[in-house]
Amino acid sequence: MLWGAYRRWSTLVLCARINPPRLIQRVAGQDIPPWRLLGHPASNFALRRAPHTFPDDHHHRQTSNSPDVCPHPPQPQHGDPPTANTTAALPTARDTDNLPRLVALINELFAADVTVDEMASIIQHLQQSQRWMAFLRDARRVRNLAMHLAIGPSPASVHHLLVLANKLGTHFKSGVHEGLAFEFARQRKWHLIPPLVDLAHIQLGKSSLRLLNWLTRSVAEQKNYAALDSILQTFSEHNVTPDRRTYHIIIKAHLTNHDLGRARECMQIMVEAGIDVDASTYATLVCSYRGLGPDKMVQAKAYHSIPHLNSKTGTVIANSMLRIAIDRGDAPGALKILRMFDGLDRDTLSSAFSAMAYVDSKSFPPHEDSSQLVHADLATFTNLINILAEHRDLNWLNHVVERMKAACLSLDAEVAAALIRAHFAQNSGRLALKVLYDFCGPIHTRLQSSLFKELGYYAEEGDPTFGPFSDGPSVAAFNAVLQCALPRRGYKCLNPILRLMQSFGVTPSSATVEILLSYTEKIGASPSQLVTVGSSISNETALPSVLHVNILLRRLMRAEKRAISKCGWNALGAFVRGVTKPPKRPDPPAELTTDMTGPTSGLLFPASWSRHSALPGLVQNLRERGVKGTRATFALRMRHAALSQSTTTGGPTARQILNVMVARGMHPTAHHYAALMEAHTVAGDMPAAHSVLREAVAQIQPPQKSLVVLHTLLISGYARLGRPDRAMRTFQNMIRENVAPDAAAVDAVVSAFFAVKAFKLARDVLLELWPMVAPPVDGMRNASLLELLTKLRSMRSIPGQQQHRTESSGNGMERRLRKVVRLWQRLFSPSVRPPRFRRQSPM
Repeated sequence: MLWGAYRRWSTLVLCARINPPRLIQRVAGQDIPPWRLLGHPASNFALRRAPHTFPDDHHHRQTSNSPDVCPHPPQPQHGDPPTANTTAALPTARDTDNLPRLVALINELFAADVTVDEMASIIQHLQQSQRWMAFLRDARRVRNLAMHLAIGPSPASVHHLLVLANKLGTHFKSGVHEGLAFEFARQRKWHLIPPLVDLAHIQLGKSSLRLLNWLTRSVAEQKNYAALDSILQTFSEHNVTPDRRTYHIIIKAHLTNHDLGRARECMQIMVEAGIDVDASTYATLVCSYRGLGPDKMVQAKAYHSIPHLNSKTGTVIANSMLRIAIDRGDAPGALKILRMFDGLDRDTLSSAFSAMAYVDSKSFPPHEDSSQLVHADLATFTNLINILAEHRDLNWLNHVVERMKAACLSLDAEVAAALIRAHFAQNSGRLALKVLYDFCGPIHTRLQSSLFKELGYYAEEGDPTFGPFSDGPSVAAFNAVLQCALPRRGYKCLNPILRLMQSFGVTPSSATVEILLSYTEKIGASPSQLVTVGSSISNETALPSVLHVNILLRRLMRAEKRAISKCGWNALGAFVRGVTKPPKRPDPPAELTTDMTGPTSGLLFPASWSRHSALPGLVQNLRERGVKGTRATFALRMRHAALSQSTTTGGPTARQILNVMVARGMHPTAHHYAALMEAHTVAGDMPAAHSVLREAVAQIQPPQKSLVVLHTLLISGYARLGRPDRAMRTFQNMIRENVAPDAAAVDAVVSAFFAVKAFKLARDVLLELWPMVAPPVDGMRNASLLELLTKLRSMRSIPGQQQHRTESSGNGMERRLRKVVRLWQRLFSPSVRPPRFRRQSPM
């Protein structure tokens, strides 16, 4: 029942966006379908509805990172030509006469605003052409045209073509719909699969297991987890028995949604159906566990199952384990996994070893068990590029690319995105744009060439050639450029990037919206501006996600922290000397709920944020789709508890939230322990904060960067207590534990002396610690404390920080955001009216 309601709701919403009065007429049954004019009875309203529109998932590779969760392409039936080729069979030369005009007429026939008279005129025009009528009654030629349209700029025309041809008497076999579903999935056009499955059931009178598996996969990829609860009922209604692949798709989707309980329930249902848990099931688990954190038991079982799996699935498991180790900063674990790949030469492994652990590869002997060796694929080399990006020079990156070519691997969109990020990390933006230039194809129009030039690309003699790439222009590569270019160039890079995407037929995804929202939040946009931007640029292919909510929650935490205590050394000194007392921390019950299963993990937005905005609709949309909060959401909820609760209950409340998260199967990270430590340091309970640090080191072995942050929290806690001696001792202990300090740690130590008015001693400490974090500068011995501090903070700033200050200034922010939204809507939503930005004081 829920599945049917979801499909009706999505159809009505899309049709209402196109033409609300027309929707009312069609739902009321007052319209005359075009096939009634052809002499055929109407079959169902579902035949004429618009396709479902949901975003695609940009985080996972289509082919090699999900074992046994992607249905295999349909095999051709007896007497049937192949239908699932990656390149559709084009119509013959005789067929191509006026075919664009034929497709245009069919689209006009199914347009939302077409009148009855216009329908009759179009159908009369079709009937007058014997060649067109013969074409539409030929199943083979219609199938070839449908496959050709599926990879074109208007794949929705496939649905219209099949409906009209079937009403003219053309009968199709199930391989046609299965081949189209495979093509839609290959291009990640998941929103077109549900109406195709509906159409197949109506035209064939039944549904196949392969089609229903594609339907399950499309719902999972569209992140509509509530609809997955009734997907097995859909199999029963169609008298189709789910197979192992069906259950694996559902399990993987629930794990991606951080819902371990539902995943366990599905696994139990699978066992009760007579399908035992085998090695492929553990492979699915380890490939989907990244969002929940590393689970030693799951990883161990998946690791030992590699000899019992095929080589491709074994490679997928090794790549997933490598990705988890990289996320944790676990260098020994990552190096152990790298030795399992037999397609990596010693030079490549040596570069990775040196980058992650600064050791020589000779200290890591080859893998002992030859049965657990796997072949390196594109995902493996992509992980290597991500490892080398921040630690090695461009020569090593070029070496990895050459190794991929030597292994006869065709580069794809994920490799292009990794190369783009790696070149930007090496401050080589021009070469990063060269990757995008080659990825988009060897031939560009004059407009596209000018847009690349506006973006900052120019060719130089001796530039390397990247590629060839197996994929065409995709949103992953453009997202990588947008993510790296925004902090460096600000909103100026948006115009050429978005126009390039539009010129290549690339549609923004939810990740594109997330990148833009994250940058807008970091430069100081108000809550009203964030909500307006997010609601204005979201569309059918980029629906809201929990990551968008996390950005808004991050903005809320920043506002709460400013409301509780002022920032800066002067405010710290006034607090330590007792000149000003901190305001009483609010404990607003209206902003909390005991239900932590929603997308905000029980944290509600203030009423002032929800007034006259689309924020309630955004959160409600996520609730209706069954989206759960992530580990980052729980970390933000813990920070809220640390900041807003009273001094005596701030720590335990954050601890209770952490316990709830762990009970749901999610493993804590350094961010969660940092929130716990912040609760104790704000309360002045430094022994408890030290205890949390020891717990974090014992439980998760944080990487170096995280350890610096945790020690800096301790130093800041002693600075708030007016104890510069204990702050300096904590800094010295950090050095003895081989934790390299950063500029923020030095800043915190010096602030402890400044807070007690030891200005000369603060300057001496800064000069003494300066060589640990920054190179010396001219005239620093004669500079004042303020000049030294300003110089140190400018050296630790990220690229484009000056751009941040310029764009975040008052009315300038509002004008730029208005231009961004208008540009976005003009390119990708031309029928949407531009929003009005409401003036709101920042919180």
